[in-house]
Amino acid sequence: MLRELAATIGVTHAAPRRYFAGRLELLDALAVEGFVRLGAGLREAAEAPSELMFAHKHGADGEAVGVSAAAAFAPISQVFHRCAAEDLLLGRKPERIAVTFLATLRGLAGLVNCGVIPTGHFDDLIEEAVAQTNLQKRAEKPPSA
Repeated sequence: MLRELAATIGVTHAAPRRYFAGRLELLDALAVEGFVRLGAGLREAAEAPSELMFAHKHGADGEAVGVSAAAAFAPISQVFHRCAAEDLLLGRKPERIAVTFLATLRGLAGLVNCGVIPTGHFDDLIEEAVAQTNLQKRAEKPPSA
């Protein structure tokens, strides 16, 4: 895999080994970079002065907007479907969890955008929302025998 990656980016096959001890270290570095980029993109979206994408004039009747929005959010839904396939959702429906996640994220971003919540509190509130979900899951889980 490292040889293929090196060939794809145009460096010698030994070059990645100078920076990464092996495949897992490379994958970890890619995951870290991915999360850094995701966080930056989410912060940028939360700080955007306009929410045109969510305030279009046609509402639910704007078919083209709805199709493009569904396509944009599909990767998030896929994450929850993978979690369900690995039995990590305790029998809960991945579609419902994905929608709840998006609604929570959208709601918090809206509150940041209109100034109700200071921008610096966004990450803490996302963590709080996740913690609340975990508490709810524990409360719904039947007691162990």
